[in-house]
Amino acid sequence: MGSSDLTMANARPASPPQATKTAKAPRLWELDFAKGFLVLVMVLYHWWSLFVSPFGEIFVYLRFLTPSFICISGFIVSGVYFSKYGSNRGAMARRLLVRGLKLLGVFVALNVARVAVSDLWLHLPIGRLDARTMVGIWLTGHGVGGGNDKVAAFGILVPIGYLLLALAPLVLAKRFGRKPIAVALAACWIGVVALGLAGAYSFTLELFAIGLLGGVLGAIPTDRIDRFVAKGWPAIVAAYAAYAAAIGYWGVPYILQVVGVPLSLLLIYALARLVRNWRPSNPVAFFGRYSLLGYIVQIALLQVLGHLWARAGLGFSGLAATFLAAAVGTYIAVWVADRLRAASPFLDSLYRAVFA
Repeated sequence: MGSSDLTMANARPASPPQATKTAKAPRLWELDFAKGFLVLVMVLYHWWSLFVSPFGEIFVYLRFLTPSFICISGFIVSGVYFSKYGSNRGAMARRLLVRGLKLLGVFVALNVARVAVSDLWLHLPIGRLDARTMVGIWLTGHGVGGGNDKVAAFGILVPIGYLLLALAPLVLAKRFGRKPIAVALAACWIGVVALGLAGAYSFTLELFAIGLLGGVLGAIPTDRIDRFVAKGWPAIVAAYAAYAAAIGYWGVPYILQVVGVPLSLLLIYALARLVRNWRPSNPVAFFGRYSLLGYIVQIALLQVLGHLWARAGLGFSGLAATFLAAAVGTYIAVWVADRLRAASPFLDSLYRAVFA
């Protein structure tokens, strides 16, 4: 994963290699920035729910966060790995299988650790683990509680893991290119509609479909995206304003998520191109190189801060201090991990064994 992150390495070579060997290529800075930006907004999202209010209109405008992570995952697989691995689809499929299984393993390990820490110190009001909540965790994505009483945290890792596992066999059909991903996307959308007509839904399936949508969009070459952003940014801003007005009025039904997630990511990508030469933007891109680690650390830090001070009448300065502590603490943890990896091949190998 390059420097390893939530969504795998995001380098796109100038021309696809034809050999069966894979080559390491430069990272795409704009995608690193986009992932780092999402991590920072997620810090705001979780901080707000713990220290300000678990409800509120602000969450309507932040609903793009979770599906954006999985959309980028699909985009990188299709837009980067198809070029990186060339005709060696077997190696690509093995990479996706291993990565998907690792993410599911990390999800289980993190939640076991969360329960242990809660029992020993935090005493979180974690909900009961039973058959119904197991179905919620692994299949439907709902019915597992919210906030600190969630039966399982770090839930985004499950649909991303499923996405990578599902993409593994889809990429093996070399003669069909990315068409199997589009067929799978259509099948998932049919499933989402069928569940809706039956009066049910699966948040996991909806996220999974958005990941496949990212896989379809990943077929668009980066240079075409760059040209569109350079010339069409006023249209992007106008479209996003219309989307924001729509969700402010109707909320965030799934159809608006399907439109809003790629639109939000395109707007962030356009912002990345605008600020690329600004020094303050580099820490955001650095976050993106470690988006999985940053995602995990910020949740852990906020759980601790929430246990100590959540809704304790801190006042504006106290609230600001808790937010800065979460954001700066997450950055320091990521920076330390990067320095340790650079200093020790063993620690680098250990990091890759878990996160890469």
